[in-house]
Amino acid sequence: MTDHFPPETYFNHPLTSDGIPKFPNDDMEFLVNPPLKRLPPSGTPRKFYDFCKAHGLVHVRGNGLDFDASVLSNPEVHDWLIELYGKPLDMLNRKLSGMKTSNGQPVRLLLCNTYTGRSWDKQIDMAIWPEVAKKFNFPIWDLNAEMNALNLSFFPLTSDGSHLNPDGAVFFGRLLAHDLIRDKLIPFKTKDLGE
Repeated sequence: MTDHFPPETYFNHPLTSDGIPKFPNDDMEFLVNPPLKRLPPSGTPRKFYDFCKAHGLVHVRGNGLDFDASVLSNPEVHDWLIELYGKPLDMLNRKLSGMKTSNGQPVRLLLCNTYTGRSWDKQIDMAIWPEVAKKFNFPIWDLNAEMNALNLSFFPLTSDGSHLNPDGAVFFGRLLAHDLIRDKLIPFKTKDLGE
């Protein structure tokens, strides 16, 4: 969900019986419907759409809906946004909490909040994720400071600027490992990494 504006997924994916976007979106009939025919008839996604429509904050673009990023700072929809962002992760967290690892430890959800590109334009909603994690009671791991600090000196992306290149993947893996070990989120010691 963090690759796109999460509320948009409620309008370009059919909703499950739990009211969350279905992944993968394999309903071809749903996909060919025009955006306005895919609107949920009720619930928070519909209230959010109706508010955005009434205030000129959503437009049909091609076969999708394009929400204005300014809606993120609108206090009238703040609680709806928290729900739209958090409901799928809350369900995942509840499902994971009933599982155990191979050595009997409980499986936990840890949301990694970061970006990976110098000119990445999706930082518009970074501030909302900690609120979502707090409301739905799952931990969040924020790597934005590290990625912003390295932004001007390291460019870990392919030439099209959309994916990590091999050096970027190695760097990002080492950053993740370092912070997971430092914060004792995985039980490895530095010597286990060959350092």
